[in-house]
Amino acid sequence: MSHETIYSAVYLVPRGALRTELIACLRQGRSTRKPRARGIDRRGQIPNMQSIHVRPPEVADRLIPGHWEGDLIKGTGNRSSVGTLVERTSGFV
Repeated sequence: MSHETIYSAVYLVPRGALRTELIACLRQGRSTRKPRARGIDRRGQIPNMQSIHVRPPEVADRLIPGHWEGDLIKGTGNRSSVGTLVERTSGFV
């Protein structure tokens, strides 16, 4: 059973004095329920970002050298990171 289910039951089921006692025991002590997920999470979004599928056909052919592909690998808890660049024609890293 998740914490969301428990909070929903505490706020929906009891009436009167029992409700007041249960809400007083909660960590926040709020009389109304605020859902955990509100709105849209906007972190990590790049404005006007194009999909990787929308790229020139010469990039997909891998005939012309000079097209690089990058990636970022992040460690546990974002304490370390490694950036990689690979040339798509030769595979040079």
